Amino acid sequence: MRRPKLSWRHVLVIGVVIGVIMGAGLFFGLIRPARDAVATLQGEVDSLDGQVNQPIPDPGGAGQYATAPEFLVAKQQELDQKSRELANALARKSPPGNVNVNLGDNSPIARMAALDRYWRLPQWVGPTMERFVERNAARHNITIEAPQFTVPSLTTNPAQIPDDIIAWNLGSVTGSGAFLDLMRWAEDFNTAPLLTTADGITLNLVNNDGDVSTTAAITVFIFPRLNPGVAPAGTATGGSGAGGSGGALPF
Repeated sequence: MRRPKLSWRHVLVIGVVIGVIMGAGLFFGLIRPARDAVATLQGEVDSLDGQVNQPIPDPGGAGQYATAPEFLVAKQQELDQKSRELANALARKSPPGNVNVNLGDNSPIARMAALDRYWRLPQWVGPTMERFVERNAARHNITIEAPQFTVPSLTTNPAQIPDDIIAWNLGSVTGSGAFLDLMRWAEDFNTAPLLTTADGITLNLVNNDGDVSTTAAITVFIFPRLNPGVAPAGTATGGSGAGGSGGALPF
């Protein structure tokens, strides 16, 4: 049975679909909403902390909380639950504890101690993501060139280690094969060990049998650890900064 032929118009439309599929579905569908919910609840808890003996309406419509402290307890429980959900989501997409950046209380001393792991992190990220890309391609019968991932230059200043998200563009990957296989390969980037996006999607029709090729820029996002209750200060994401080494760091 012959496979259906693809025209250039089909390839153009499908390229848009693949661009959506290969976006950070986990981030927009789970991690970012969870983080936003935690931040919102934390603000509510902080605003209620100083209020006492004032009746507060139940926003769920089930009745009225007797006092602000009772409402505060309910909100604190909700905050704890959302915080656990966020921690679980991040843990599933984080490096192992022996290499993940742990900023502790985010103090200068803790940042200095974290510098060693920050510099060792690329030695885990590069090979791990290269193995994932190769296994993912083999699983879906996609032909690729062996990836050679790199990360931006890293800072030697502990104060410039990102404390919210470390975003590293590792380079590009080109894959080719049957269209449906390529679609499954693209979608499976959501199963990578790290939160991963594949951007700058291009599609090319390879032959009249409907085989296509695509090139995508691979970016990973890593979430440094902080002690419970310590909020990120919003240090700029990425790997570069004053005092960093020049050029890219190869694996």
